[in-house]
Amino acid sequence: MRRAEREIKEPERIVGILQASQILRLGLVEAGSAYIVPVNFGCEQTPNGLFLYVHGASAGRKAAILRQDSRVSFEADIFLGVKEHETGCGFTALYQSVMGEGRAELLTDPGEKTAALTRIMAHYGYPAPPPFAAAGVAAAAVYRIRAEWLTGKENR
Repeated sequence: MRRAEREIKEPERIVGILQASQILRLGLVEAGSAYIVPVNFGCEQTPNGLFLYVHGASAGRKAAILRQDSRVSFEADIFLGVKEHETGCGFTALYQSVMGEGRAELLTDPGEKTAALTRIMAHYGYPAPPPFAAAGVAAAAVYRIRAEWLTGKENR
């Protein structure tokens, strides 16, 4: 990282940024071209690592790409404002961000899918959502991403 003084190394701070972020951006590769898609997500720190959960339709571009190549990059950030300066070139954005890589695993077990969807709902303030319809769970594509590489950065 070019600006080493901005690097966040503490895993608990990185998880905190993810927990405070509202949108996760997934980077996928299709036929040599980048495809970035914003998604709702949930995260979970376990003794086995950090896991992210995302969902979507079973059909469509994201699902098709992930069937071909499960590798993903991801990014989430929190915009904190702008630090002004007497010259335009001195302005700077204040932020916290997390970037990483992993593999998206399609969950097929209804119990695992429901737990992942519950984790996503909890991320948005609904730790005890209403029951999920079995047909909706069956139709949804739900992915678990184990973070294999992570970094955080901030300018405060």
